[in-house]
Amino acid sequence: SLCTGFISLAAVFALILILSGYAIRPYTRNIERQKRFITDAGHELKTPLTVISANNELLRMLYGESEWFDSIDKQVTKLNRLVQNLITLAKMDEEQRPVFTSFLLSDAVYDTAKSFENLIHSQKRFIFFSIAEGIICTGDEARLREAISILIDNAVKYCDEKSTITVVLKAGRQIHLQVTNDCHSAADCDFGKVFERFYRADKARSSDGSFGLGLSIAKSIVELHKGEIHAKLLENNRVMFEITLPR
Repeated sequence: SLCTGFISLAAVFALILILSGYAIRPYTRNIERQKRFITDAGHELKTPLTVISANNELLRMLYGESEWFDSIDKQVTKLNRLVQNLITLAKMDEEQRPVFTSFLLSDAVYDTAKSFENLIHSQKRFIFFSIAEGIICTGDEARLREAISILIDNAVKYCDEKSTITVVLKAGRQIHLQVTNDCHSAADCDFGKVFERFYRADKARSSDGSFGLGLSIAKSIVELHKGEIHAKLLENNRVMFEITLPR
């Protein structure tokens, strides 16, 4: 009886496995088509954007400087950035594992944060580093630098005037990177949605040059490295984004 029962359970399990594969196959194909569409459309959009930019530059040479030409340049730049972000996200979704190497994360964080220093000071803000030395990480250095840059850039965009952006890197059982800034409108932000694509805390979606894709890209990069990323509201309207990576 026991043998018959186990055989029956195994047969049912195998049947369910086979049928479920058939059932989800259309959804899997649809997702793959969407990924390919985003990638292909992104590449196709690059050519007309390049042509528009070249024609605009030619018109500028023929008719001189104009605010209309400047506006076209700005919009082309924004669209190029949007296309690049969409392609980056599509490639992340393809789960193509990059080649991981060991590198000094401490240097990567310091270099990236230091590159924002002049911009931050020019906006009458301040930046404070607390970066532990000698922290080694195994991963894709270029992509992790991009994730760090996204978090600091996000802090700069939403930091209150004459306040401080803090960048902390420390390690214990795990590596912790924390980027903190003051934001008087932080209470209006839904921190459960900040990593969703095209999410903007600004309900009016005012033009600040962003599309709400940066944090989604950062999350994809962190998850590619088997890490976690979180955002939370601290006391006195302080916002902290934290990346946790395995050692």
